[in-house]
Amino acid sequence: LDEVQMLTQSKKNDQFIAGLRTALDINKDSVKAIFTGSSRDGLRRMFSEKTAPFFHFGQNLPFPELGKEFTDHLATIFQKATQRKLDLDVLWEVFLEMEKVPQLVRSLVERLALNPNMPINQAKTELLADILNDRAFEQMWDNCSPLEQFVLQELANDAVAIFSEKTRSEFSKKLEIPELSVPRMQSAMRSLSRKLLIGRSPVRGQYFIDDPNFKSWIQKMGNIH
Repeated sequence: LDEVQMLTQSKKNDQFIAGLRTALDINKDSVKAIFTGSSRDGLRRMFSEKTAPFFHFGQNLPFPELGKEFTDHLATIFQKATQRKLDLDVLWEVFLEMEKVPQLVRSLVERLALNPNMPINQAKTELLADILNDRAFEQMWDNCSPLEQFVLQELANDAVAIFSEKTRSEFSKKLEIPELSVPRMQSAMRSLSRKLLIGRSPVRGQYFIDDPNFKSWIQKMGNIH
C-alpha cells in the first residue's frame, strides 16, 4: 500500500483505517502487507502513536538509497525495449541531480523511450518543468501560511538552524512584525508536520521536506521569482 499515510489526512477515513487493520489481523497468516510512503514522519505517526489504529502493527524499515546499479538496470531494460543505448554515466549523473528519486528517473527513461530523437538533457528539462507546473504542489503551497511558506523555503535550501535568533529575525522582517517567538515557530512546524510536508531529523531541532519532488518544486519556484 503506497502513500498510505495520506489516509490520516481526513477524519472520514478513520472507519476505513480501523477496518483495514482488523481485516489484516484476521488474515495475517495469508496476507502480508508492506506500507510505503513519501512522508517518513507521516508513516512514523501512523504506526508509532498509541492512539493510531496501526500502532505497533509492523516494523519500521527505512529503504536504502538506490545506487548506480539501479540506473544501469534501467538502461539495460531501455536497450532491450528500444534497441537503443543510454550512456550509463550520464543517466547516473541525472539521477543524482534529481536527488535520487526513483520515480523521476524512471519517468525520464520512459520519456526517452517514447521520444527516440530526444536528448537526455531535454527530457530532464521537460520532466522538471512538468513538476514545476504541478497544480497539486501549488495547492499545497497555497494552503500554507506566510510563515509556513518561509519555513519551507528555508528547508528547501537545506537550512538547519531553523529556530535560531537570526532566522527568526529574518522571518519577522518578512512578516513585518516586531518579533517572532519560538512558540510561534514551533506552532508553524507542528502545522507543517500535520500537513505531512515536513519531517523531523534524528538530529535535535533539524527538519526536512518530506517529498523530494515538492522540495525541487520550491527550489525552482524560488529561482523563477
